[in-house]
Amino acid sequence: WPAAGRALCAATALQEKPAIVPDGSGGAFVVWNDRRSLAMQLYATRVTASGAIAPSWPDSGVRLSAITRDTCAAVLAGDGAGGANGERESREE
Repeated sequence: WPAAGRALCAATALQEKPAIVPDGSGGAFVVWNDRRSLAMQLYATRVTASGAIAPSWPDSGVRLSAITRDTCAAVLAGDGAGGANGERESREE
């Protein structure tokens, strides 16, 4: 990984509540809440073992779904086959 870290999203908006799970190849899947549009949305990306965004993934993540509440966060789990499964978790704050 780069010494100063790696930006996973360059969108100019609020990104928060990340969740991460290993991909089984030294990299990871990362999801987060993102407000790059008017509504909060869930985005994801895959990072390789070297810290680069995986070649088949967009630079600032891929939109997975809209979030109906700002108090929602993603929960991830590895699927045992190099992928990940997730769901949205609603929490009262």
